[in-house]
Amino acid sequence: MVQKKLDVFLVGSCVSRDLQDLWAHRFYRRAYVARQSIISATTPAYVFEGEHQLESAWQHRMVQGDLASSLLRRFAEDAARTDLVIWDLIDERMGVQPLGDGCYGTITPDSLRSGILEAFAEVGDPVSFGAPEHLELWADALVRFVTLLDALGLRSRTFVLRPQWASRDADGELLEPEGGRSAEQWTEAYAPYVELIEAAGLPVLSLPDSLVLGHQAHRWGVAPYHYVDEAYTT
Repeated sequence: MVQKKLDVFLVGSCVSRDLQDLWAHRFYRRAYVARQSIISATTPAYVFEGEHQLESAWQHRMVQGDLASSLLRRFAEDAARTDLVIWDLIDERMGVQPLGDGCYGTITPDSLRSGILEAFAEVGDPVSFGAPEHLELWADALVRFVTLLDALGLRSRTFVLRPQWASRDADGELLEPEGGRSAEQWTEAYAPYVELIEAAGLPVLSLPDSLVLGHQAHRWGVAPYHYVDEAYTT
């Protein structure tokens, strides 16, 4: 008997996408919304009609979707056909940029390369991940986010991947720190966000420490959150 695939809605980074890819025999990718902080997703949309500097059409769609706060709309469109929501927090790590009138854009390598956020430099300073202001904005956004999950009947189907930074690769070689923070410092920075998620009643999934290892041959390159294959298949 052929087992029906679960329809999965992915929110976050390549971590959730890699997980789905390696379990493609069990999970069908219903939707994938990347590069979008829940601060941006749950605050007013911003319509940007200027030029961008991205060669990738997919990256451009993600940046534009972030400015348009598209995540909640996509949830509403796909909720009835979604069996599972997998949310990872990696793309929260660079903070957000105020866009004016209560709008925010997520700071990511793609949004920086696009040049789009440069147009908002005079609106306000970036809000750094881990700063008290960011945590306050994020806590308010989480309430709005979970409220929507409840309204759409998705709360019981939502699982959060704990952000875990590898300090070494599978051969024991040290990985270059990202963003000026060590793996331990990233874990500490993410801790209050994870606590808020747990307090909201969403289940948080973690890797065993033995599998938090970087992969030198990872298809997206070497990074503290590009793990060995065993991390996704165990």
